[in-house]
Amino acid sequence: LGSTFRTPPPSSAAPDSAARPPLRDKTPDTPDAVLAMTRSADPEQRAVGLERLRRVNGIDDATLKTAYQFALHDADGDVRAAAISGLALLDEAGSSGLLSAAMADEHPSVRLAALDSLALNRDTRPLYEQALTDADETVRELAALRLGLE
Repeated sequence: LGSTFRTPPPSSAAPDSAARPPLRDKTPDTPDAVLAMTRSADPEQRAVGLERLRRVNGIDDATLKTAYQFALHDADGDVRAAAISGLALLDEAGSSGLLSAAMADEHPSVRLAALDSLALNRDTRPLYEQALTDADETVRELAALRLGLE
């Protein structure tokens, strides 16, 4: 499998998923097909491809990590959120710094993905507490839920 990724085009013309209809994709879940989705010009295709990567047999961890790390720099917040979730699952022990940085992302879906990926332990609990004062209500609600405050 090739793990060469091209820089995705800017996605300023495409809204984030909140304004998009659901994707009705019939792309097969083969390694090559799913990796191709992660390189699509369409940000929704890239996000769906990143989410599917975790479930496809035949993709090694190095290729997964490369795809996720590349997507961390995507212009689309939903693509970055999918990358955060994938990296956190791939390297749970070493993801706290990444998740901490993701909590400062401008896009709420990235912050939500980071919160959802954090395990409630003494190292990450302060990030949940910090998220209680986030500018986005959904982020605040998820933090409260994970802390058992709701």
